[in-house]
Amino acid sequence: MNKKSLVRNLIFLLVLVIIVFIVLSQLGDIESIWETIQKCNYNYLLVGVALLIGYCFLFQLSMTILVKRKHKWFSANDAMYIAGSEFFFNGITPFSTGGQPFQVYSFKRKGIRLSDSTSILLYNFLCYQIALNIVLILSISIYFNQIMNELPNQLWLIILGFLINFITMLVILVLGRSKKAAALMMRFLKFLCKFKIFRKILGKRINRIRHSVENMQNVFKEESKHIKTTICSICLKVLAFGMYYSIPFIIYQSIGVKIGAESFFYMLAMSAFACAIAVWVPTPGATGGIEVAFSVLFAQIAVIKQSGNSEILATSAMLLWRFITYYLLMIYGFISYFLFESRLKNHESRYIF
Repeated sequence: MNKKSLVRNLIFLLVLVIIVFIVLSQLGDIESIWETIQKCNYNYLLVGVALLIGYCFLFQLSMTILVKRKHKWFSANDAMYIAGSEFFFNGITPFSTGGQPFQVYSFKRKGIRLSDSTSILLYNFLCYQIALNIVLILSISIYFNQIMNELPNQLWLIILGFLINFITMLVILVLGRSKKAAALMMRFLKFLCKFKIFRKILGKRINRIRHSVENMQNVFKEESKHIKTTICSICLKVLAFGMYYSIPFIIYQSIGVKIGAESFFYMLAMSAFACAIAVWVPTPGATGGIEVAFSVLFAQIAVIKQSGNSEILATSAMLLWRFITYYLLMIYGFISYFLFESRLKNHESRYIF
């Protein structure tokens, strides 16, 4: 990503955040929301920040073990920094698509071939999807009846968010494991290209798609020989999600909502659903969609309703949660990017002098 694109994305993100804040301020009493935020317990917020750092570390570690398995000579520090930079570049690009291209470029600068870095990132994404779906499936299985009672009108959104992520994982697994399924998909895409409207979209991309699928199958074939590394990466991501989705529980404690430990995992599930619903919103960091999903779901939880004005509490908690899990996360990602660039420049300067 060049400097012009970076500045353009940051300006767009700033404008989008301002618009979202204005819209959200119309949904409740802004003075009450601000008063609630001002009275929050900062000790709890520090716990939330600690959970975010733990989430980042585990996510970086889960990708680093994939890198080190295939390239034992590669520096673990560089792998961690490259993995962490994803939080920044994903946060400023629509559909969170900026992280992977930067990582491919960074791996290339450190001596890893394009095909190898693409394979690592593809498999890392698969592990991500499997871990996410494990959390979502467990959440729906355990709390389906409670969701039916407390959020009957939002149930379809929760199911939709789950299905989008589950189908994405399923498609990757099927295409990566079955040559027949891959061939069938390519025939279908070629059929679509007979129509002008699809030919303009797919025509020049057919060969690229075929190459990507072939690469995916080669990756699956190789990684299936190293199942322990795969399981380790998935487990680390599940633990990371557990930390990330625990943050709303801490946030509500910080604004004075006394939620018992028995509701901890239910709050975790609601956080997972909110993120799953908004993950495909085509704005940087799913801005707009994630705020609405969070506010709508948490405002309907019975224990929060009993604590006062649930809309005010949900909006206040959402703003604090968004600050920690988005803005601080991007700062963390930028620091990782800066540290990687610094290490790279120091390494290059040794050869110059």
